[in-house]
Amino acid sequence: NASRFSILLITDAVEDLRPLSNLIKRHFARFYIAKNEEEALSIIVDKKIDVLLMGLTNLRENEACFLHLLSSKQNIDKNF
Repeated sequence: NASRFSILLITDAVEDLRPLSNLIKRHFARFYIAKNEEEALSIIVDKKIDVLLMGLTNLRENEACFLHLLSSKQNIDKNF
């Protein structure tokens, strides 16, 4: 059942990806968009994200941190 998954798209090009976002929303009720790393961290911790779609050009340095959060599902200090 697709509704059991939560998906987070991290992108600074929200308008450019609007068609993709609308498509995902039709199939997944728990779909979130973050425009920057701070929003992404907050959503990952608060919403227990299952699938992460990364579209920020400068996200590479924090990729491992986000993936660790998803795999551990643990709360961390948001001021890291």
